[in-house]
Amino acid sequence: MIIRIFLLLSLFFYAFPATAGVKVLTSILPIHSLASLVTKGVSEPDYLVGGGFSPHSYTLKPSDIKKISQADVIFIIDKDFESFLSKALEGREEKTFFLSKIPGIKLLPLSDTATINDSSDFSGYDFHLWLDTNNAENILRYMSQVLSTKDPNNKDIYEKNVASALQVLSKQTKDMEASFLDYKEEPFLVFHNGWQYFTSQNGLNVKGSILAHEEVSLSIKRRLQIEEQISEEGIKCIFSEPQFSNKIALSLAKKKELRIEEVDPLGSNIAPGAELYYRLIENAVSAMKRCLRH
Repeated sequence: MIIRIFLLLSLFFYAFPATAGVKVLTSILPIHSLASLVTKGVSEPDYLVGGGFSPHSYTLKPSDIKKISQADVIFIIDKDFESFLSKALEGREEKTFFLSKIPGIKLLPLSDTATINDSSDFSGYDFHLWLDTNNAENILRYMSQVLSTKDPNNKDIYEKNVASALQVLSKQTKDMEASFLDYKEEPFLVFHNGWQYFTSQNGLNVKGSILAHEEVSLSIKRRLQIEEQISEEGIKCIFSEPQFSNKIALSLAKKKELRIEEVDPLGSNIAPGAELYYRLIENAVSAMKRCLRH
């Protein structure tokens, strides 16, 4: 009888991990996807801003406040990016980790790809940093370090997961960069300059953005400047985004006979989870190649 009880207890303990891991919360879907790659087999992270919403205009719900209070680790981009979290994170500094502060992370100036003759002056950084896959690799490593410190019992799993994810991401990056070799000279416009991480990494010939900043509407003067730029530089391709109205992009495309494609930096129409980040990059590559065709 004693032996039988011992065997049953042994089966019980081996059936469950030593710990269920820490509760991880992220701000947006791409970061949730990267966190899911790290925690696979240990726990399932949660997120705040789901599909169809933009972090630039998001308002916290009571359920979000509950998620924040219950989380052990919170990964966000930067306090200036997810500004809607500023008050909610007060007093929670020890469990909040800013990905923009990771050593070696690539940060680009906010106005780096504003269109020519743009007099707008926006200081600071563009925080759409996840759109550079090299940054994504740094984020994966950083998340593993943080979670291994918080949850040392599952350190081996986190490290193994990251090693596997880095292999997949490295191959995807090589394939992506190779696929753009025939498109590097094609001029185009993006809707706003968050795509500069992606275009810079792939050496693409982006000529600017329709909006210099998400919170600034397009003036008549600026629109005329863009139309003039399109004609002078032979631009044939323009990109829209699902988080913003495509009325301006469609109007420009029709008037100037441009190709138009939608690219989504947040993966809004992709099922949340570990595979979202890979698919987000794949979708961006496919959309840009279709638009940049000769």
